[in-house]
Amino acid sequence: MAPGKKKTEEKEKEKPIHPRLMTPTQRREKLLEARKKLDDDYKVLKTDDNEKLVPYGMLVMDHVLRLQGIGMRGRVSQIHGNEGAGKSTLTYKIARNFQLATGEPLAIFDFERTGTVPYLKAIGVDMSPEMCFFKQPDSVEDCQQDVIRLMQAGTRFFIFDSIPRMKSKIDAKFILDGKAFKASMAVHARVMAQFYDNMLPHVAEYDGHFMMVNQTRDRIDSGAENAQKYPTYTNLPYTLPGGRSCRFTPSVMIENKMMKAFKAGGVDLGGGTKDDFILEPETPENKDIIVATRVRLRALKNKVGGGGYREGYVWMRPDGIGRVPGIDENASIREFARAYGLIDYTGGGKNTKWFVGASPEEAIITYNNKEEAIKDLVVDENPEVLRRLSILVAKAIDSDSSSKYATEVSGQLATYLSGTEDDETDPNVTVNKAFQVEEDI
Repeated sequence: MAPGKKKTEEKEKEKPIHPRLMTPTQRREKLLEARKKLDDDYKVLKTDDNEKLVPYGMLVMDHVLRLQGIGMRGRVSQIHGNEGAGKSTLTYKIARNFQLATGEPLAIFDFERTGTVPYLKAIGVDMSPEMCFFKQPDSVEDCQQDVIRLMQAGTRFFIFDSIPRMKSKIDAKFILDGKAFKASMAVHARVMAQFYDNMLPHVAEYDGHFMMVNQTRDRIDSGAENAQKYPTYTNLPYTLPGGRSCRFTPSVMIENKMMKAFKAGGVDLGGGTKDDFILEPETPENKDIIVATRVRLRALKNKVGGGGYREGYVWMRPDGIGRVPGIDENASIREFARAYGLIDYTGGGKNTKWFVGASPEEAIITYNNKEEAIKDLVVDENPEVLRRLSILVAKAIDSDSSSKYATEVSGQLATYLSGTEDDETDPNVTVNKAFQVEEDI
């Protein structure tokens, strides 16, 4: 072969192929070459990647609602409800469980200035300087600067309590000269949109999680009274502050609602029979006082666990009545155990034996009578027995294929909660003016 012809063929082989002309095989080969330079980028997900989930540490959150855990890849979750529904208390319980599960520190930004160090400690949050950064900021801008510094220092879990107070600080001179009192539309919505725009790329870079607390507001328009009686999407009895970004940004949305208060002793959950294994027995000290309240948790969005719309109930303890304040997980364990027959009896009369487990033969522990069982499980709360029982309860819930935990959420309600705007050009969609007013607050 002539030297000139050989050089020409070599040049043709070296000539790059335009992507438009590549074969499928060439495209795959070139992608593999490109990945060698790109795979070190944390934003590139590999085929074997699984998002790290940190358990909430509660049967209702992890199993009943099928959230499975806290997503640690730049996820945002939101807990909302009316006043007194235990939103802050629930987040503090999650904070405590996050610390126990990971050994990592976290940060709490208390915009409402209602949290206290003693209460957080009572719930079990590790408030030592290396485990918790607790601040009551005076502006959302101040908070963002702190968040960046903390993320760069290794903190990944952040609680913001709550959205209605996450606003810019108004300069004193504008208050004194009166300019601060002039109406300004949609300021809060713009502030929250900017907060997410600024923060989301960074919380994703550091594999973090933002847990937001929001406060529902009662509607005050002309249709509000009817909305309380017949709640639908176009008559939803509450609005959510913060604008659309606070609805479409979260991967998980949980609605809290206080349902009923209970005194000590047997608990009737609607079946007409009182169960003595859920709350402590009545004594002269706790007689006629409220020892616990039942709170409904409803999953209105779940893009992490994929469990759909589900609901469950947790027990909340007030402070100062002899039990640890906050969410009472042991009461939940006992309630589910009774429902699934994991705390039961065998025999009859003088031969009656109470057991904890799937059957008397596989019992974790056996008691000679009911009083002995109640003392160990409810009064003394035997930690080892309840720990092993919680594992059995979790398996029972996961294996439950019934619809007992399912809840109905209309497509229109889901549309609102996801942050999608109504379209006035679509004759099939009803525009709710009450929601549009909230966007302007």
